[in-house]
Amino acid sequence: MSERIAWIKAKGGLGNRMLCAASGMLWAELAGRRPFVDWRDDAYSLERENAVFHFFSPPGALREPPCSEGVGVTPAAWNGRLDTPLSEAIQADDPSLHSSPIAHRRYSVDARRFDQPEPIAVFWHYTGRFEQLAGKARRLLGLSAGDLNTVVGACLERYLPIRAEIADEVERFRRERFAERTVGVHVRMTDRTTDLTLMLSRTRRLAERLGAEAIFLATDNASVSQRFRDAFPRVIETEKWLPAPGEVMHQSAACADRRQNGIEALVDMRLLAACDGLVYASRSTFSYLSHCLGSFPPGSVVDVDRYDPKIIARKIARRLIA
Repeated sequence: MSERIAWIKAKGGLGNRMLCAASGMLWAELAGRRPFVDWRDDAYSLERENAVFHFFSPPGALREPPCSEGVGVTPAAWNGRLDTPLSEAIQADDPSLHSSPIAHRRYSVDARRFDQPEPIAVFWHYTGRFEQLAGKARRLLGLSAGDLNTVVGACLERYLPIRAEIADEVERFRRERFAERTVGVHVRMTDRTTDLTLMLSRTRRLAERLGAEAIFLATDNASVSQRFRDAFPRVIETEKWLPAPGEVMHQSAACADRRQNGIEALVDMRLLAACDGLVYASRSTFSYLSHCLGSFPPGSVVDVDRYDPKIIARKIARRLIA
């Protein structure tokens, strides 16, 4: 093998995958490796094709898996099974690792190192590795200032530019449907529920402060949509398939077209980022990426999780076990 490869795995929903892919491609560039972003599982594909290319045009990324026969791989957990989706590898090894905060230690290289001698290095983390790579990312991207969100947003734009037809759909919807001032709201109400009363009150408060004429709502629950329509005179939503209450969108067996489901989610994410203000819960990586991708002036973003002690404790614990 003439090229050194960063084989970037995936697990979870669209937000988790995007964080991992963008930070993995950043690590690959810093390590002098060619990236292969591997989304060949059932989450967003029809027949386990590499779904990342349905949504993005990652620069320099391999479209097909490199030949790995007889090639050294790190970490050792991937020897002989590089083509296996991460979820299936975990299920075969130890199902308890699906919810483990330290599973990356077994299935991924250490993102703080760039000297692995093996030709193939597998990279994965459930929420990405931007905290470990932020300093180097700022120097690489020429970012003189900005918080971690700025770094994440810049890397998403650099490594995961959305396909032109999806970008066109986002712009068409924004141009035709948004009001002069629109507040975006993301409400997840499946596996990670949000306090709906709190979301409604924070949305009303921000809309009044910004003088917004409309609410753009992205949600995975039809009852949430109805609550917002009862509360606000103008609520804008995209048309999309919704799962049964309590089911996760990207894991629902009832979804007839998982590829289209992913496109619809990406359109919603980008439309949230295009709003004049945003109300969201940062426990959701989907919501968080909408914040990172947007250009929101001070005082126009409300994270309802900002002062939640459980969320704060979880973030601190994640940093300590990185």
